[in-house]
Amino acid sequence: MPRLHNYFLGRDDFLEDLHRMLAPKGTLGGTKPASCLIHGMGGIGKTQAALGYNRAYESDYEYRLWVHAETPTQLAESFNNIAKTILQKEISGPAGSIDVVRSWLESTDSSWLLIFDNVDMQTVDVIELAWPSKSNNRSSAILLTSQIEELKHRTDDIFSLKSLKPEDGASLLLNCLRRDEGQVSSKDQELLEEISEMVGGLPLAIAHIGGYISESKHSLSYFRDFFKERWQGIVWRGKTLAQQHEKHLEIVWDIALQELPANARRLIQILAYLNPDGVPEEWLAKDIADGNGWSIPPGSENIELLEMSRYLNKRCLVSTETVDMYGKDEPVLLIHRSLQLALRLKMDQNPKTRDDIFNHAFSIVRRASPHASRRQIPDPTFWSQFQQSNPHAVSLCNALAASHPPIGGTIGHATLFYDAGFHVWERSNPSTQDGMILLETAEKILNSLEYPPLGALRADIHCMTSMLLESLGLSKRAECLARRQSMYTIREFWLEQYQTGKVNDPDIEILFYNAANELGLSNLQRNDFLEAEAQFDICFKKYKEWGTEDEHPYEYAKYYHNVSFVRMHQARYTEAISIAEKGIALKLKTDGKNSRYYWFQYDLACIMLQAGYLDAALNRHLEVLTGRETVCGKTEEMTLQSLYAVGAMYYHLGRLDESETYFRECISRAKRKRWYEGALARTQFHLAKVLRAQTKDLEEVQNLEDSSREVLQNLLMLDCPEYFKGVSDELALFDWTQPNFDGRWTGRSLLCYVQQASGVI
Repeated sequence: MPRLHNYFLGRDDFLEDLHRMLAPKGTLGGTKPASCLIHGMGGIGKTQAALGYNRAYESDYEYRLWVHAETPTQLAESFNNIAKTILQKEISGPAGSIDVVRSWLESTDSSWLLIFDNVDMQTVDVIELAWPSKSNNRSSAILLTSQIEELKHRTDDIFSLKSLKPEDGASLLLNCLRRDEGQVSSKDQELLEEISEMVGGLPLAIAHIGGYISESKHSLSYFRDFFKERWQGIVWRGKTLAQQHEKHLEIVWDIALQELPANARRLIQILAYLNPDGVPEEWLAKDIADGNGWSIPPGSENIELLEMSRYLNKRCLVSTETVDMYGKDEPVLLIHRSLQLALRLKMDQNPKTRDDIFNHAFSIVRRASPHASRRQIPDPTFWSQFQQSNPHAVSLCNALAASHPPIGGTIGHATLFYDAGFHVWERSNPSTQDGMILLETAEKILNSLEYPPLGALRADIHCMTSMLLESLGLSKRAECLARRQSMYTIREFWLEQYQTGKVNDPDIEILFYNAANELGLSNLQRNDFLEAEAQFDICFKKYKEWGTEDEHPYEYAKYYHNVSFVRMHQARYTEAISIAEKGIALKLKTDGKNSRYYWFQYDLACIMLQAGYLDAALNRHLEVLTGRETVCGKTEEMTLQSLYAVGAMYYHLGRLDESETYFRECISRAKRKRWYEGALARTQFHLAKVLRAQTKDLEEVQNLEDSSREVLQNLLMLDCPEYFKGVSDELALFDWTQPNFDGRWTGRSLLCYVQQASGVI
């Protein structure tokens, strides 16, 4: 949780009003928690106000949970930390943590305060997923801080922060000057209030000015006259209130920064490119020890860092905090986002200096960030390091993309962004947005550098991007296949280099066969089973050359899992089930019952259905549903697919009441997040079939059918093979729109169409 600065003053009335807004509402048992949005422009004190409320009323809540909500990844990792520290649970990924923590908040009898700080547009969807819909304790509450006023529609109340009154601004300024209020003369009080008004009553501006006056040793009257003479007229010339506030901050920062010593200036400029929620001092100490651009005598590195951070802290330009980093208390430096942006815009005016500072910040993050697995296999060993470094990689990526004139990207930058994007994929974050931005930026850098078309890093980026694209639905299948074909071509080239002795890297061979496997997966997505089988067989032949199942369980498990679908298509059902079970056994042996284990189990249940073993398929799907709810969470996409699959199984068995129950539960949970529209529409359409069969609520049936059919038609316009044209079985068409491994084979007719088209039957 960010630090409560000792200069948060002057808003006692606000805190009392906010406390009344968040007063218990409803009745005991399952009441909706009270909620409020703290809204205002940058620098107005939203985060500090939330911290002030958290401190002032801490006795009202048994648990107080702080969530960094600027990016989807930060929000998800905040929930992951809550799951670890409070619930003492290790969750398979951030998406599961969100669900587990939210479910706990909805079921615990304890009171809690949940604060989402600095909500941005890109995190609104994830907040919908994380938002507790009820609380067993009437005192529980939710608080948001954001510049987005539209979020008021999500909360019960909104509190728009205004500029401080002159007397409150004077108190804040006095506190920053570290002077006793009881010893202030009436003349100085007038000066304090006048200075507060000069900078628009903005808490951030007042704090910075207080730090400046304190360290410069100037008198209040000197600063008042200096500001009037040099700056005040600039603020008021034909500007709106918002523009005036922005100008106030800009002027204050110019004043506060102009007298900084060289090292302190360099430090705060570096912080402008890193994540504002905390840069570990340990990172900076290592960088200073390396002498990377610092003017520091040998042997005084640690003292210099201490002096720089103290100096900037006294000037109220940065703050320090000690946070728990994986069981270890670690000091970090924090900087306000508005100051960060102003610094970056200022540095854009001097590209040479800016590029030097950006690359200095990059080198700090690069040193702290692990490299992605060379073989592109998830490696939990480095997850804690990635969790700490990834927010800073995202900050660098966003700053580079927004720079004007552009910062010249390098291979090093592209590699860091790829590594960070890989981690987003391997941690199964609830939103692919951060991962896609990182990978797309890395690819743009390569293009700008005219990086070779057959360069290895291009293949790595194609691989991870295609993995993320798979989760984005039917519209991305063509791009996913094209990227995998490009990846295959690149890795085939490097395999030839390896085989002819031109390079010596045994991992090249492994990466090529990974590419062949993934190209087979894209062929499965297109129901091109013959081509997929050819790719899988190429891989299997090589796996046997490498060694046994015990020596390479990951590769063999992949093969058995994938080929089981080929055997299903070939109507070799007994063999399909047997080989799928071999893959599951290897997966269980190597990884235990994690999300990938239940993925393999889910696919086996689908094959059992196609083979006609309905009861066995139902039991398997029920087992998977229970496992996924535990491991992944109740609203994670795989869990929703399992809910649908169980409902579909009851439908196939003619148990319509139970089918309806599961379909409705699936739709209800899907409202907690933005589920893939094709999956949700299929569930709604299938529910309509169940209701129509029972002659229930025909008006609801018609509404469900109309809305879901519209989605189906839009999806089929994106991709519809010739053998599906003219097919009237809408449920089979809906099944086609689903991913091969995520729900396509939960119906009983689609496979028949595919087998007929390929001549199997």
